[in-house]
Amino acid sequence: MKKLLMILFMVLILSGCATQEPAQTTTEAVTTTAETTPPGYYVPQSSVEKQTNGAVRMYQLPDENYSDISAIGDQILLTAEQGNPTLTVLTGADCVPTASLTVPVEGEALYNGYAYFLGEEKEIVFLDAQLNEASRLQLPEDMQGQPVVSPGGEEVYYCVGNEIYAIEVERKISRLLKTHEYTEQTLTDCYFEGDLLACRVGENDVLYISSKTGQTMYAQNDIADLFTYENSYLALRTDGTVLQKIIGTNDGQSKQWNLEEANVTGALALGGTLGWRVDEGDNLTLNFYDNDTGLRSAVQIVDGVGAPASVYADRWSNSIWLLCQQGQTLLRWQPKLSAITEETVYLSELYTAEVPDEEGLKECQERAKTFQKSNGVLVYVWEDAVKNPGEYTLEAEYQPEAIHRQLNDLLPVLQEFPSKFLKKSNSKKLRICLVRSIDGEQKAVQYWSGKYAYIVLTEGIDLRNEFMRCLGYVVDSHVLGNSPDYDYWYTTNPDGFTYGAENQSPEYLENATRYFTSENAMKSPVEDRSEIFYQAMLPENQEMFRSEHMQKKLTMLCKAIRDAWDTKKEEDAFPWEQYLNEPVAYKKK
Repeated sequence: MKKLLMILFMVLILSGCATQEPAQTTTEAVTTTAETTPPGYYVPQSSVEKQTNGAVRMYQLPDENYSDISAIGDQILLTAEQGNPTLTVLTGADCVPTASLTVPVEGEALYNGYAYFLGEEKEIVFLDAQLNEASRLQLPEDMQGQPVVSPGGEEVYYCVGNEIYAIEVERKISRLLKTHEYTEQTLTDCYFEGDLLACRVGENDVLYISSKTGQTMYAQNDIADLFTYENSYLALRTDGTVLQKIIGTNDGQSKQWNLEEANVTGALALGGTLGWRVDEGDNLTLNFYDNDTGLRSAVQIVDGVGAPASVYADRWSNSIWLLCQQGQTLLRWQPKLSAITEETVYLSELYTAEVPDEEGLKECQERAKTFQKSNGVLVYVWEDAVKNPGEYTLEAEYQPEAIHRQLNDLLPVLQEFPSKFLKKSNSKKLRICLVRSIDGEQKAVQYWSGKYAYIVLTEGIDLRNEFMRCLGYVVDSHVLGNSPDYDYWYTTNPDGFTYGAENQSPEYLENATRYFTSENAMKSPVEDRSEIFYQAMLPENQEMFRSEHMQKKLTMLCKAIRDAWDTKKEEDAFPWEQYLNEPVAYKKK
C-alpha cells in the first residue's frame, strides 16, 4: 500500500494540459494584428469596482461566446467559440486586444493556447505570442485520435494501434515509447513537462505512463481535476463518493482542504486555492485560502455576475481572472485588496483507509448510536459495520463526510414508520450497516447472521428505495412467525401457477390483469410478498395495484402485518396501505 501511495503522490504532483477532440475543416488560419493601439476593454469606475473598493476590476468584452481564459507569457488569452474557435490576446492592465486568430478547426483542439491540430492533414500548427504561425509538425497518417503536446511544446505524443510514440518537435525524431495490449487507447494529458502521460483505455481506466521509460506508473481513474504550478499542486481526487481536495509539493508533503465550497480551483501561482459559490441572486462569493497556513486570507463578494465559466491565476499581475456572464464580462480580482484575518485552519492531514480520521469516525459512531433510542434499530458504521459480513465482502466506509450523508438519508426513512413498528419482535434484531461497498458493486443486501437480520446499504444510492426493498424480507419473516394469514397465500395466484416455473404468462405483469410486481416475484412466495411490500412503499405506484388480483394480494399482506404486529385496532393507515381500494384500518363502532 505504501508503494501505491507513493505512486499516487507522483501522479498528484504533476501538471497537465487538457486536450480535446478536433473536428476537420479548412487549414487556413486568419491572424489579425492591430496596426495601432486600440482602446482596452477595461471599464473605469464600474459598479463592480465601486462595490469592491477597487479590489475587482471589470472588463466588458465585445462578445458573449468566450469560454476560456489562459495566458501566453504575461498576456491574457481568451478563447471564443463561434463555430471555429477564435483566440484573442489581451495586453496590459487595460486588456488591450493586440492579436486575434480564427482557428481552422471547428470545436476545441487547442494546446496550451499556442498550438492546434489539423485532423485531416495530421499536422500540428505552433503559434508565437502574437498568434502567428511559427512552425508545423507532420504526424504519421496511421496515427489515431489526437496527439498530446508537452506543456513546453518540446515533444508531441501520439498513438498508433497498441503503440505510443514520442516525437521531438525541433529535430523531428520519433521514438517508440510503449507497446501494450490495449488497441483502443486515447492520450488525454501530459504532466510535469511531459514526463508523465495520461492514457485512457477501456471505459474507466487511466494509465499514467512515464514518457522516458514507457513504464506504467499508476492505473486509476480517481483524479477528477489537477492544477499545478512549479513544484506545488492541487488535486481533486475522488475517494469513494468523497471528493478530496489535496494540496502538496514535490517534497512529498500533502494535506487536504476541509472546505464547504463545491467549486474549488487552483490559484497556485499566487500560493493559494480559490473556492467560490453563487447564491440565488447570482451574487458570487470568492474565498482565497493560503496553501502554506491553511487560513482563509481574502474574501470578496461580487453582486450579480453569476458563476465563472473559467478561472486563471496570473502571477504577473498577482490577480485572479474570472470569465463571467456567459463570457461577456471579464473580472480581475486582487486578493490582497480583500484581505481578512481569521484563525480557522482549513487544512488537515490527508486521511486514507490506513490512516483514517479516527476522531471524525468516532463522532459518526456516537451519532449512529442515537438511532436505536429514537427509531428502535441498531445502526453500525465504520469498522462495526463490517464485523458480521455474512457471505458478502464488505468494505468499511472510512470517510466521515460520506457516513454523515448516509445517516442524514437514513433518518427520515426510519421516521416514516409508525411508532414502535421497528422496535417490535423480529425488528428488535434488525441491524443496519452503512458501508462503502458490497462485493465491489452491489447497492444493498439483506441477510441473516444467527438470529439477527442485517440490512447493508452503500453510499451514493437511492437509500429509501433500497432500504424498503431489503426491509420487505425482514417484514415477511416476522409475519411468517407471528401470523397464520399467509397460509392461504397461494389462493391469490392464477389457477395452476407454480413459483419458479419457466415461460410464465406475460399477462401476469400487465396492469389490467397483473398478479405480480415483476418476473423476480414469480420465483418464490417470499420474493412475491417482499416485492409487494417494497413497491407499495414507493410513490406514484397506483397503476401497479389497480387490478383486482393485486388488490387481493395487497389486502392479505396488509392484514397479515397488522396481525403480526398486533396493530389490528390502529385507526391510522400505514404507509404500505396507501394503494388499497378498501382500507383495512380499524373503524370504531
